[in-house]
Amino acid sequence: MGTSCCQKVSNDSHRCRQFCAASDSIADAPFFCFCSTLVYNIGRGILLWKTKTLELEMECSGVHPHFSLQRGWWEWLFHAVRIGFLLNILAVLFHSFIFLQREIPIH
Repeated sequence: MGTSCCQKVSNDSHRCRQFCAASDSIADAPFFCFCSTLVYNIGRGILLWKTKTLELEMECSGVHPHFSLQRGWWEWLFHAVRIGFLLNILAVLFHSFIFLQREIPIH
């Protein structure tokens, strides 16, 4: 039914192994980016939910809730999202640099 990448490339087994290993490692990069972005956005969503819940509680009761992001797993989540934000900025800068280095073909 399906053919492996080795059958598509060549009958030479050494060259085939090199191609398959390279294509497998290249395929892992987008999946890692997707998973890290998914985890980052879930963390952001949790922090946004907690913030909005606390704001609503303060509006309804008029009393500032006793809550801090400086203890427990909230602190860990806050720092993880902060690091994810910095990595996101670096990725945007990197992609912008690569995009701006491309030549525009004029016909």
